[in-house]
Amino acid sequence: MKSKMAIALIMIFGIVITGCKQKEQEVEEVKVDLLNDEFPDAKQEVGRLWIVLSKV
Repeated sequence: MKSKMAIALIMIFGIVITGCKQKEQEVEEVKVDLLNDEFPDAKQEVGRLWIVLSKV
C-alpha cells in the first residue's frame, strides 16, 4: 500500500514539474522602463488633479 502511494506521489510530482516548465516557456517578457518613459495620459491626469486640489 505504501509503495503504491509513493509511486502515485512521484508521478503527480513529475506531472506538476513538467506543467510548470511548459508554462515558463510561454511567458513573454515585456520591457517597460518605468523610470525613464514618459506617460502623457497619467501626467495630464495628475495635472488636472493638482489644479482641482489647489482650488480647495
